[in-house]
Amino acid sequence: MKKIIIASATLAIASALLLKLPLSYQLLLFLAILTLPPAAFFFYHEFLEGKKTSQLEEAIPHAAMQIASFPSRSSNELVAKTISQGGYGELSSEFTEIEKRMQAGASFPNALQASAKKRNSRLFRQFTVILTLSHHSGGDVSNALKAFADDAFCVKNLKNEMQASLAMQKYTILASGCLLVPAILGVLLKVVSTLNLDSSTIGLPLATKNALLEAVTLGNYLYLFTFSLISSAFLGVIDSSSKKAILYFILLFPLALAVFTLTRG
Repeated sequence: MKKIIIASATLAIASALLLKLPLSYQLLLFLAILTLPPAAFFFYHEFLEGKKTSQLEEAIPHAAMQIASFPSRSSNELVAKTISQGGYGELSSEFTEIEKRMQAGASFPNALQASAKKRNSRLFRQFTVILTLSHHSGGDVSNALKAFADDAFCVKNLKNEMQASLAMQKYTILASGCLLVPAILGVLLKVVSTLNLDSSTIGLPLATKNALLEAVTLGNYLYLFTFSLISSAFLGVIDSSSKKAILYFILLFPLALAVFTLTRG
């Protein structure tokens, strides 16, 4: 990430020094080169991590049901080996790492705890807690694992429905913030600027017309800034991340300015 930020800053400075463009286009290009690549990289990284977490959580209920069928007091090594070789994708990969930690001398609870800290998944942390309790108590936790698996299936279905609903809102805000709203404002400003508002029609001097257009243009820029800020805050609430809200603004505002500048002509 740091390398991408440095490369973007270097390229933005080089474009400002080498390219001869109107000031507004120069500032827009500088801002876009400086901010868009780091923001795009962050969201791509978040997408990959989210996909891995989704695959991990998808497999947890199935693994829990399999472990619940084991005889009581089954060894920790058997549990870890079964999941690591069970074809559970990301979950199997994680338990392969747990096996390696145990072979290196770590206890089963410590190996589970290390994986739980690394993974950003509440469901996985709950799974490791149940396995840790099984290790400490030495009792039969098959009923607890079955109940956990049933709850996980229900939570997964509810989560999928909620994500589908929020995704529609999210993409609507993104499309409005960086495409529809700036495009409409740009087209309206272009139409108004081409009207013949001279003194022979409505008594408006040319200097006043130019001043009015400048004020309207500034107002549009302020509106796009405010709209991008509010949209980014709402998107951050949807994703439950204030950090993402800042990055959404870094992504939305330059794109909105670009669309507005291109459509106004």
